[in-house]
Amino acid sequence: MLMKVMDIQNKIALLKHKKQGLTLKETLNNTELSNGTTFASKLNDLKAKNSYPTHFFMSDFAIKVRLIIMIDISSSMIGTEENILEGLRELCSKHIQNDILFSLVVFNEKIRVVYKDMPISSVTPELIVPNGWTNLNGALYKTIANYDDNNNIHNLFVAISDGNDTENKIDNENENNRVMPENVAALIKSKSKYLNDFYFLGEAHNFESLEEVFQRACQLGFNRNNIEVFTRLEEGNKLNFQVISNMLDDLLQSGEIRANWSEPIKEHYLSLVDKKMRR
Repeated sequence: MLMKVMDIQNKIALLKHKKQGLTLKETLNNTELSNGTTFASKLNDLKAKNSYPTHFFMSDFAIKVRLIIMIDISSSMIGTEENILEGLRELCSKHIQNDILFSLVVFNEKIRVVYKDMPISSVTPELIVPNGWTNLNGALYKTIANYDDNNNIHNLFVAISDGNDTENKIDNENENNRVMPENVAALIKSKSKYLNDFYFLGEAHNFESLEEVFQRACQLGFNRNNIEVFTRLEEGNKLNFQVISNMLDDLLQSGEIRANWSEPIKEHYLSLVDKKMRR
């Protein structure tokens, strides 16, 4: 069920709450709708009917940052699910007081939207079990295309994957043709003129394919400076979410992400390479 776009009176009420220093969650809960009810009571009614809204429409005067995370949950990601859960929980907990919209898309051969434009303070991550093959290109294309271009809100897209798009030409169950890398690259290029940042975190297996990760992500349209290689060893996938959290801090404070955004991931990776070489 979708919430209706707020009318001018509701926007004015939200602005008043914003000036009082309330968080987005507090603002929503205390704002009256045109019929005299509040968002909080509306949500309670929906909850009682087992019909939770999954998409919030709101004015962008309060929201300046939207985070969209796309996570590979194919079979090859087995063993990282606990780190992903812990990383997401810490990310949401750290930013519970910030006005951030959060979206989470997980993908194997299917693409599933877990959260769509939820206030980050309302997100409660749950364990996701990996299985299946990897529809990386399709997940990137369909997720990125789902967001309108807007220069009033900063969209941070982050993809986390450990492999190529699986060589399945067609997903027979969903009857969707496979998306080619050049299609993804063209879409990213068309949207890069707006306040959209695209980052790719890719895992190199056995420390042997670092450059392959960069080449694959570049073919998909990611700027080389926005790509980093991680390893799942010693909670490496959990570290990815700490770095994403730092990126959000940058956007909230200065409107741009620092040039050395990936330093913690790089240092972690190199330290494990060094350990391996010493054995």
